[in-house]
Amino acid sequence: MRASLSAISREMLIQVSDMNSPEVAGALASFAVSAKNELIDSGSAPPNYQRYVNGRLGAGEWEVVPPGPIYTNLIY
Repeated sequence: MRASLSAISREMLIQVSDMNSPEVAGALASFAVSAKNELIDSGSAPPNYQRYVNGRLGAGEWEVVPPGPIYTNLIY
């Protein structure tokens, strides 16, 4: 049986004047959630993952403090 790995990386570039605004945090969280769900729903990624938000394992996307990051480690 042959196995292969593929890395998927998505980045969002935001230009803002106030990096601490709730709108920026919401945009980061929304992007992270939708990108993760899109991959899982399409079958391109497993439903098992570890999430790091601002370096904290298990924190929710909506807890992000800009500029982040939000990192999702897929577990195969």
